[in-house]
Amino acid sequence: MGSIGVSELIVIFIIALIVFGPQKLPELGRTIGKALAEFRKHSAELRVAVDQEMRELERHTQELETKAREAVEPPAAPALPPESPVSSVAIDPYHGVPVQPIPTALSSEEQHAVEPAAVPVVLPESPAGAAAMDPYQGAPPQPTPAALSSEEPNTGEKPTDGHSKPA
Repeated sequence: MGSIGVSELIVIFIIALIVFGPQKLPELGRTIGKALAEFRKHSAELRVAVDQEMRELERHTQELETKAREAVEPPAAPALPPESPVSSVAIDPYHGVPVQPIPTALSSEEQHAVEPAAVPVVLPESPAGAAAMDPYQGAPPQPTPAALSSEEPNTGEKPTDGHSKPA
């Protein structure tokens, strides 16, 4: 679509010949040719100017991005020389207060100092001994179903709102 075929070009030429006449048609063709050449020349100049401006804008944005990155990123801290001793105290970057590092493992002496003394565990050997160690043996008595029911006598009336009557 949009391209002109040979048959359409012949129809256009015949209509132009009828409208302008055979004497003016060559002169009109030269004028149209010159106008198209000028149009192509100016469109090429415009394309070059737009491309140049786009390249300049891209270069400018890249410069701004690099400046922004440099402003945001802190400068790299100089590395400590290998022969300088490193202190065992770590510095908290938010408060600037020195703190002692947390130990990762305890020595065997520290473990013995921290561990509680072993408590002997007595296991029952017979079922009778197991009953004597029943953890629920001294539990309070469980309420009976009669104690769970309300203390109101049942009159057979149902409350209208679904709640019991106030006392």
